[in-house]
Amino acid sequence: MPGKRAIEGGTFVTPRAMYRAEVDGVDPSAQDPSIPILDTRAAPNVSVGLGQGDCAQYGQNGQIDLAVILSGFSSVTLELWLLAEIERRELEYPGASSSSSSSPLPTTEEWVYVGEKVVTRSVLWIVKDTPPGQYKVRVGAVTGSGSLQIREGHAA
Repeated sequence: MPGKRAIEGGTFVTPRAMYRAEVDGVDPSAQDPSIPILDTRAAPNVSVGLGQGDCAQYGQNGQIDLAVILSGFSSVTLELWLLAEIERRELEYPGASSSSSSSPLPTTEEWVYVGEKVVTRSVLWIVKDTPPGQYKVRVGAVTGSGSLQIREGHAA
């Protein structure tokens, strides 16, 4: 049926991969280019040969699984941010800028806050109901000294 994903695509999570290693302090902002982009638009089963290697276009929310490994810190606040780029420029919505060339739709990197989690030990942070997109995990605050690693897997 159009618009529905295959059953095997609904629960498959990518193998965990290193997202950030040896982070030892607070990140300046979500726009900081040193924070890598976590891209969940690729279908999670690309690497297993199930024939669904296209980009996630299902119109169904996914999830991001973040394994946070603390070493030394007594507390860390993690923030999740989404790049809110305009994906469908052909649509005209009420209140959107006019179609004249003098007022184009924004194309700058506009990061929007999704949520946060305070961790006091190594944990698995599962963020559900996320749209496919580009994300960043920002370290917003730390207590103590140490480092952390973030490993990620996702389903889209």
